[in-house]
Amino acid sequence: MHPSMSPNHLRATLSLLLPVLVSVPTLPACTNESLNDDVFAIDGEITADEGTVIIVGGASSPGPVRVRIDGKLLVQTCDPNETPDLRDPECGSNGYVIKEIGFGPSGGDGLGIPGGSHSVQFENADGNAVYDFGVIEIAAKEFNLVLMYDSPTGLGHHLVTTRRKDPVDEPKIAVRVFNLTSPAGLDLVQCSADGKCAPLKTGIAYGERFEQELDRSAGTTVQVVASDEAPRLENGADLSRQCHSFNFMNVLPLELREADLDCPGTLHHIP
Repeated sequence: MHPSMSPNHLRATLSLLLPVLVSVPTLPACTNESLNDDVFAIDGEITADEGTVIIVGGASSPGPVRVRIDGKLLVQTCDPNETPDLRDPECGSNGYVIKEIGFGPSGGDGLGIPGGSHSVQFENADGNAVYDFGVIEIAAKEFNLVLMYDSPTGLGHHLVTTRRKDPVDEPKIAVRVFNLTSPAGLDLVQCSADGKCAPLKTGIAYGERFEQELDRSAGTTVQVVASDEAPRLENGADLSRQCHSFNFMNVLPLELREADLDCPGTLHHIP
């Protein structure tokens, strides 16, 4: 985490970071295998009925993985008659290229997937299962963050779905903490305008998702700190801000605060 980074700096950094994640180029893939029409094809654009699925994490990536959605291999459409970009794999004669993704502490990958319920699996290049998400719900026109982490039994994940399209009219605001990097634990604290802070939850364990609803209150902030650190008031998230939730997710080199993801009108590059 970066205690010295101001909320405005975090907001600016996050607004720059997410478009980069969404546009991470397709990783090289084997294109000489025969693909039939039983594939899940995407074209790299985000349409009105799709959601942006961003896969990131503090997990040890098993290397580039393929994705199966509803049992079908994820591919990206391409034009076999065009000269390929040097960064991209050669387009197959069938107009598809197998989409391989990567994730880990230094970055992630983004996909445009139609909204609705989908079964999702990761597999390696040999077709062997790497991770099964089961059925997940993808919200159209929203960010759907898949947060990967290393659990004691292997890869684990949490799904965070934004609600930027909904009006904010709730009297309370949800505050969530995802501890995906700190084995020593994280604390959630609430601080008043006069600088007095009190713990809301201590010792949020590694891999745990903690959630609590709080009253909206001007001048009152919440923040997450490592269990052996003191709160710093300049890092607090203002409970009076018109957002659906604050999510604290330290799964990338930055501590990401979803105040900027879950507020109506933010990040306009999604239809």
